[in-house]
Amino acid sequence: MATFTQFMKKMAVDRLVRNIDTGNLEQKLSLWAETGENRDIKTLTTLLALAEKFLGFPSNIVKESMKDCSVRKLFVNSLQGVQMYGYQEPLKIRAPFSVVYNLSNVCNLKCKHCFQRAGNPLPDEMSDERKLEVVKELGEAGLSSITFSGGEPLMYPHFFDALRIAKSYNVFVSIDTNGTLIDKDMALKLKENGLDYAQVSIDGINPETHDEFRGVKGSWEKAVQAVKNLNEVGIVTAIGVTMHKYNIDEAFELIDFSQELGAHRIVIFPFIPVGRADEILEYDIDPQTRWRLYKKLAEKIDEVDIDIVCETPHFEVITSQIKKARKEDYKPITGLCFPITTFFNASVKNAVVRPFLSMFGGCPAGRYYCNIQPNGIVSPCMFSPYEPVAGNVKDRPFMDIWTNSPLFNSLRDAAPIKERCKSCKYYKICGGGCRAYAYSTTKDPLGPDKSCSLLKTN
Repeated sequence: MATFTQFMKKMAVDRLVRNIDTGNLEQKLSLWAETGENRDIKTLTTLLALAEKFLGFPSNIVKESMKDCSVRKLFVNSLQGVQMYGYQEPLKIRAPFSVVYNLSNVCNLKCKHCFQRAGNPLPDEMSDERKLEVVKELGEAGLSSITFSGGEPLMYPHFFDALRIAKSYNVFVSIDTNGTLIDKDMALKLKENGLDYAQVSIDGINPETHDEFRGVKGSWEKAVQAVKNLNEVGIVTAIGVTMHKYNIDEAFELIDFSQELGAHRIVIFPFIPVGRADEILEYDIDPQTRWRLYKKLAEKIDEVDIDIVCETPHFEVITSQIKKARKEDYKPITGLCFPITTFFNASVKNAVVRPFLSMFGGCPAGRYYCNIQPNGIVSPCMFSPYEPVAGNVKDRPFMDIWTNSPLFNSLRDAAPIKERCKSCKYYKICGGGCRAYAYSTTKDPLGPDKSCSLLKTN
């Protein structure tokens, strides 16, 4: 019966979506969300009613969410994916939701774990002209979100040109930064040029912990001041922390400290053994300790005002099970739900994402987002920066790579994920775990994620 219901849902969605003209749908959705006018989108309102029936997703939440431009782009992109590939779970989409674009390999810190091995420019970096052309290609592709990273993105001489181009396409733009260059004048300049979100790296509550890990004394104080400066001008801020064996005891103090700083979110990154991190494997946390940490983090979500996110699919499994979500728990989706990848906090506080876990759950690498390197290499994830390679934007348009890369197409078909993941009861949510960790330890993009504590028990 469940298979028959799924088949009927697929047939109904395919038929409805096929008749939707997505040409200027984003503008119509904006008008509908703001004024209630729904001319020419009768089929769409039928689809939304179907979504409410099958997903339990309140239609008023959909309407409120559509006031956010990045959410409208996400929705239109998803519809176009259904038109191209048919409705399926996990969903295939026309263009990525987001891209992490490393504008330059230049950096002023010497981080021990740097997956980029950042510092000096790459010998084969793209020309500045081509780098900015790629930003235009991303905007024209209809992305919801672009994250500029590096190296240190603010050291790239044409960073503000890239930012202005991205914002001209109404894209949600964020940066990953070490914060050392963000004084009050820089924070104001970022705000004036439309930056939506800044993630500042802070790896410990103690300056010594951070500075030792980042390789430059005084970097902790500058990062903390950067958060204050960004908050002062009204840019949404996040604290990014790479969790490892030598700062794990500071995790919960750092959450409280980040909240006191006024940060909107703290993002916990797993230690991925790639780049310079491959030289300090003793920093990695064993799977059981990692899982226990994620469970404690998930339990703390409802106790604090700050948003807690872990950049790993395993966190989706844990947060989606804490409490049963009710319709009244749903709040509108905003661009803040997916500043870098996709949905990794499915707690009651962010319960709006729960109905979509079977469609968008799991690692988004090569499926919903990807990475572009300063030398043009396109890879599935920022934590697999130089390999495996999907293509190079020096030679081909970005969307040609996204659509036709055999690597990306294999990642979009969740079925080939190897080992015991397919038989795991959480497979539909987790999708086989982190592809970057899997590749770094097995050299197989479809291999097992050995950081998962359930791998040997399910």
